[in-house]
Amino acid sequence: MLEEKDAKIKKATKVLNLLSSDPETVRLSELREKAIWDEVSRLRGARAEGIEQGIEQGKIKIARRMLVKGSSIEDIADITGLTVEEVCKLQN
Repeated sequence: MLEEKDAKIKKATKVLNLLSSDPETVRLSELREKAIWDEVSRLRGARAEGIEQGIEQGKIKIARRMLVKGSSIEDIADITGLTVEEVCKLQN
């Protein structure tokens, strides 16, 4: 085996086996791994939320520009995906 050829690999394997046999170390390792995955999930959710907010802000910005140019409320709602009520609120 490879570990027989390299003393460093052999030593690392020995330490890994020792740590893997300790229930408390295994429990702590599993908790740490769960915490890492929870953080990854939280960041992905935050990123998706940020993208969605950016899209909504872009729609509002375009709707305001269209209002200034004199586009109809119905056309603005159709093009931006905003509701007629949302566009009317922007008009005020």
